[in-house]
Amino acid sequence: MFAFRLPDLGEGTTEAEVIRWLVEPGATVKLDQPLAEVQTDKVMVEIPSPVAGRVVSIPVEAGTVVPVGTVLIEIDEQPQTSAMSSKDQLSALATQAQGSSVGLAYPMQDSTSTPGVDGGNLTRRLAAPAVRRMARESGLNLASVAGTGPAGRITADDVRRAAAPPHSDATNRPESHVSPITSDGEAEERIPLRGLRRVIAENMVRSASTIPQITSMIEVDASGLVALRESARDAAEAHGAKLTYLPFIVKALVQTLKLYPYVNAMLDDASNEIVLKRHYHIGIATATSDGLLIPVIRHADRLTV
Repeated sequence: MFAFRLPDLGEGTTEAEVIRWLVEPGATVKLDQPLAEVQTDKVMVEIPSPVAGRVVSIPVEAGTVVPVGTVLIEIDEQPQTSAMSSKDQLSALATQAQGSSVGLAYPMQDSTSTPGVDGGNLTRRLAAPAVRRMARESGLNLASVAGTGPAGRITADDVRRAAAPPHSDATNRPESHVSPITSDGEAEERIPLRGLRRVIAENMVRSASTIPQITSMIEVDASGLVALRESARDAAEAHGAKLTYLPFIVKALVQTLKLYPYVNAMLDDASNEIVLKRHYHIGIATATSDGLLIPVIRHADRLTV
């Protein structure tokens, strides 16, 4: 019996949440077949099986947060089927997770395939697990979907466009999440708070309870900034970069924090001290197909525009 434990996914990860099981007890799994989607505070990955065999039990339910080393699934292993040891598998998985983009990102998938809808195959394309699930439910083969995201990543909109019938405006209509009013007057829907949404919610609550919320509106003449960006745009494009106003705003913000260090400070309740931060890490809210994320530009004061 092979007991597969939650591996160390790197970067100080001590726990992870099981978002969704891709197999069930009694199922036969192949070597490297995805077993589950798990979410840490940095990355979401599909965990592949290091052995082939039959699933005996799954002691951890979806939506459960468990520490590294917890037994996730037990597999009745078939002999002479594993191409590499379980130790090597875990090492490879950790390397894959550490190689992901900053923030909650999904590692690139390889070209292997897994059984898809109606007996077909879903080629392992660069796409988030939620997008792959959407494709399966729509009866689409991801190999036939053109990805418009970074590095050819397939987005949810790509799947909607591919699944929409001809002349359909389905891709242009906002997706409704409002539940219909039932006969007893109920008009609400309860959705488990898991994965990315759980992490976002926890961080927003922590931010609201520990950081004073202040909004200040000031009108300035930015014609000089506009001219500077225009003069530098061609040079940036020659290096393959799309120059926006954000890099200039980040640099200006860093200079402001240096002039007014109490804006970049925190309270240490335990020692009753004001802690002035000398590091300048700037977060920028970014809309992605997986939700609103905040990549952090660390040590922005040491970087050029």
